[in-house]
Amino acid sequence: MVQLYLTDSELEAAEQVKLWLTGSLDGRGWAQAGPSPSIGFVALTAPQLARRLTRTPQLPLLGSAATGAIVLVAADLVARIALPPLEIPVGALTALVGGGRTS
Repeated sequence: MVQLYLTDSELEAAEQVKLWLTGSLDGRGWAQAGPSPSIGFVALTAPQLARRLTRTPQLPLLGSAATGAIVLVAADLVARIALPPLEIPVGALTALVGGGRTS
C-alpha cells in the first residue's frame, strides 16, 4: 500500500485545483444547458426523494445523483413523446411538475 504525505501548502494547492475543476465543469454544464430555474428544483427535490427511497437519516450522495438523473431523463422522455409532432421544452414540463418560477 502506498501512502501519500502532503504538506500544508501542497494540500492547499490540491484543494484549489479541485475547486477550480469543479467550478469549470459546473460552468460548462450551465453553458451547454442554459440557466433554467425550473430544472433547478430537481437539485432540491432529488436528495429528499433519495432519502425517502433509501430510508436513511442522512442524505445519500450517490442516491441523490441517481434520483436527479432519473427524474430529468423521465421528464425529457415525457416531453419528447407527449405531443408527437412537437417537443415540449423539458424546463416547461419540470415547471408544471415542480411549480418552478419562470422569471
